[in-house]
Amino acid sequence: MRILVLSLYILASTASQCSTIDKLQTTEEVVEFIHSNTNDFKADNLELSIKSTDQLAQELACNGIFKEWDIKNWEKADLNNDGKTDLLVLGEWYGAHPLIVLDKGQDTYEFIRLSNNSFEYCELFKPISVKNTTLIKAYVPINSQETLIPGAEKFRIDTLSFFNNTLVKYNPSPKTEAISSIHLKTSACYGNCPEFVLELFPDDRVEFNGLENTPVLGMHSYKATSGTFKEISELLNYMDVKHLKSGYQVNWTDDQTAYLTIRFADGSTKTIMDYGLQGTPGLKAVYKALFTVMKNVNTM
Repeated sequence: MRILVLSLYILASTASQCSTIDKLQTTEEVVEFIHSNTNDFKADNLELSIKSTDQLAQELACNGIFKEWDIKNWEKADLNNDGKTDLLVLGEWYGAHPLIVLDKGQDTYEFIRLSNNSFEYCELFKPISVKNTTLIKAYVPINSQETLIPGAEKFRIDTLSFFNNTLVKYNPSPKTEAISSIHLKTSACYGNCPEFVLELFPDDRVEFNGLENTPVLGMHSYKATSGTFKEISELLNYMDVKHLKSGYQVNWTDDQTAYLTIRFADGSTKTIMDYGLQGTPGLKAVYKALFTVMKNVNTM
């Protein structure tokens, strides 16, 4: 009798620990789960949808990658290696819309859009296991000035990983170079893009000049949230910013340009011009962090 009671208790405990994502079984359930947990993909009566794997296989040859990698319309995996099951979805919303849904615990989720270009359907992602760690293989367009050369490759294969909860290109041997400042200048665009110049220092001091569409205009000095410089510096070292290309560019027009300059303690610098702010997953994460610093200028 005691054995039966203990077995039932174990089964009940296991069931209670099973997350909502763990319980998803069908594409319809995945779609409903996404719409129940975010309003990001609802606009003008259009909602994110997911085609069947068979239908995607017929539509997306992608140089044989879809079949070779055994791509699914959605998959479960512990993508950020925190012990919880996450989702990788090949969806559609105003074009191709691959995304990751991270389980943050207590029925909260983070939605990470993977697409650099909603008009490009051959952006494919696949969870893989390397030494008991989940990584993500990516087949993505090359947003580099090299693509302007006739006959140049238009796609590349990357391996991505989560570093400090940020999705970046996997680096098994990250650098630890001392950085003395992080400088970002942005241009205007056809729209309301914030145009500003910002420099961040190791003590989290910020020198800011708001030019257009920023919370405040003109010159301001303030402190970013404690640890901001350290976090961004660690990310820059992990992505080996010194050896990234010096120029990136998307294949559409009227977008914004970012000029990122990293000054190292040894006196060297690295400057990257990025039209469209889509150069690499790591660069996108750096821009996002620095734009957050910019947006907080009037709250410090």
